[in-house]
Amino acid sequence: PYTHAVGLSASYADDEYTEGVWRMETIYEFGKPFGDKRKPIMTLDETGAPTETGLLGIKKTDVWQAFIGFDRPTWIRALNRRSTFFLTSQVFWQYIPTGTSRFQGQVSQTDKVRNWEAVGTIAASTVYMRGKLLPQAFFVIDPMNHYSSQLGWVVDYYLTPQLIIRFAQNYFFVPGYGGRVDETRGIGGQYRKRDETVVRMTYQF
Repeated sequence: PYTHAVGLSASYADDEYTEGVWRMETIYEFGKPFGDKRKPIMTLDETGAPTETGLLGIKKTDVWQAFIGFDRPTWIRALNRRSTFFLTSQVFWQYIPTGTSRFQGQVSQTDKVRNWEAVGTIAASTVYMRGKLLPQAFFVIDPMNHYSSQLGWVVDYYLTPQLIIRFAQNYFFVPGYGGRVDETRGIGGQYRKRDETVVRMTYQF
């Protein structure tokens, strides 16, 4: 469905204090549709009795989404004498001004929709061997959902400009919380305690 929205983006290079670039984007959507648990879509079974289809009608509400980010190239000569580390961090959030108890998330029936949602990320990357070796480390945290987190690293090695080998490791955890979190697919949900190791080879034509 079509929705009307208004947005704004901006960036600022701060050479005096932080020596980095600040970024910001925001969007306000009017009448964004959500699944409504109070409006189940019914059908008739073979006996003519009404039965639920598992689908939901929709309810519309305004939604405000935004993020603030910061990027900075930084020398860490003890780890890399020839190239800087690119440090980047971002905070994303979403606000729904109306009550959300009747809303259904897009993933499953246990996927809650909250008035406030937020995710923070921080990452560092650099270059070795004249661009052949590209390591990156990152951390993601969801403070609205028991601080469910993801910690990981990725290393790409270019054997040739066309042939790339990737090694990666992801750890999913919920600090200090042993129960089930509300969301089911992302960090801390069904992936909690399901850490993953990745080995991939890519050939570019």
